[in-house]
Formats: sequence, structure tokens, C-alpha cells
Amino acid sequence: MQDETIVDHTSDNKLAHSTIREYKKSIEYLAKSKSEHIFDSFGPENAAIIISTIFKFSTKRVIIYANEMNGEISSDNRDYIDSLIEFLYEGKQLLILLDSGRYLDVNFESHNFRLLRVLNRFKYNNRIEIRQASSEFIKGMRDISTDGASAYHFTVGDNSMYRIEIDNVSHAGICSFNGQETAMPLIETFMTYFYSCKKIEF
Repeated sequence: MQDETIVDHTSDNKLAHSTIREYKKSIEYLAKSKSEHIFDSFGPENAAIIISTIFKFSTKRVIIYANEMNGEISSDNRDYIDSLIEFLYEGKQLLILLDSGRYLDVNFESHNFRLLRVLNRFKYNNRIEIRQASSEFIKGMRDISTDGASAYHFTVGDNSMYRIEIDNVSHAGICSFNGQETAMPLIETFMTYFYSCKKIEF
């Protein structure tokens, strides 16, 4: 009976890896074909795959609004980190607004050592800038949100690729790789307030 249980777990593990590979292929197909399809994503692993694909297919710039980038999405996902490294190697621009800059503080115990190392490795090329979201920015985000009350976290690549997180606990989000109508208000609000927000040194 014990052997059967071990075999079952191994089978489940193989199925999980196969499912992840298929999901990555599907996401990459949507990005390559510049599909206008709007789709849902659930869980940190799917979120990391989508954001890493945004890094991969962005030609100029990615903007991110997040809590503190010290959680499940960016901390342990190799695709996320590898895509970010390639993105920065190619000299593209990364602008980040954080609700909290704690994880960049040397006195704060960060769980995201890999991301911190990458950011520090590229910070002198003047292509990365991190600032703390101001109350004015958050108000601006609420003004454009569908319910008028939420300032959703998001990642936007160039002018049309986006993932908007609508639940911070389950990491549920809505996404598209060709949704300029949704992406542009996020970009405009982000850029309106970005340079007036407090700069975070790292």
C-alpha cells in the first residue's frame, strides 16, 4: 500500500510539470500572436509565468505597481528572474511603484534574495527606478478602477500587455497581451504620479 501511494504522488508530480509546460506554451502563443484575448489567471505560479512573458515580449519598458515584491510571485520563480535578467541585459526600462519599500531596507528580512541581487546587479545602468506609491497615485488608481474603490496592483509591458491583480490573497488576475484600451489608462496614471513619488534607494 505504501508503494502505491509513492507511485501516485510521482504521477501527480509529473502531471503537474506537464500542465505547467502546456500553460507556458499557451501563454507564449498568446504573446507571440499579439492576441486580444482577455483571460483570467489564478495563483502565484501562473502570475509569475505571465509577468515573465511580459518581460520577454516587451520591447521598451515595463511598469509595475506592487505591494513590496517580497511574496510568492517573484521570490522563487526561475522564469520570472531569468526573464527579468534578460530584459535588463537588453537595456530596457523597469519602473516600479511599491506600497511599501521595506524589503529594500537592509534591516528588513527579505525573502526575495534572488530578486534583490538582480536589481542591485543592474541598478547602475539607470534603467531601473523604484519609488514608493503616494496617496495621490493611489487616489488616481481608484479613480480609474471599475469599482471606484480599489487600487489594483498591475504589470504593464509597452502599451498593450498587462496583468491586473484583482485579489492579493489568491493572486487572481485578468490579463491580455494586446489590450491597449485597458493598458493605457494604467500607464497614464502611473506616469502622471511616478516622478513625484518618493524614490527608494536600493
